[in-house]
Amino acid sequence: MVRLQLSNRAEAFLPQKNQQVGLLAWHPVPSNGALQIAQRRARDRRSLKFAAVRHLSERQDLREAAANLFRYLRELDVLGLDLIVAERVPSRGLGAAILDRLERASHGQAVAPDTPE
Repeated sequence: MVRLQLSNRAEAFLPQKNQQVGLLAWHPVPSNGALQIAQRRARDRRSLKFAAVRHLSERQDLREAAANLFRYLRELDVLGLDLIVAERVPSRGLGAAILDRLERASHGQAVAPDTPE
């Protein structure tokens, strides 16, 4: 079973000593790995390297993000990876629905509350 881990610290996604760096993908019924959501400032993002990147919405439009969510998860799943790292969206309106879907994919792990930037 895969757990959902939410982190508001970019360091949570940096590799540990002797660990390879890469983005792994999410599976609807995960076989291993973890689904992680983080809220990071722009300066923190530059230090992270990923094998694949999808932007749910270039315009930060939650309606567009919700429409793209499953399509992008399926695209990443085809890559045969183990983990997806997603930035946290605001937990109001459609953002709450997006976070709810990701939390359900985590099999009930606790979700960290929003924190101010």
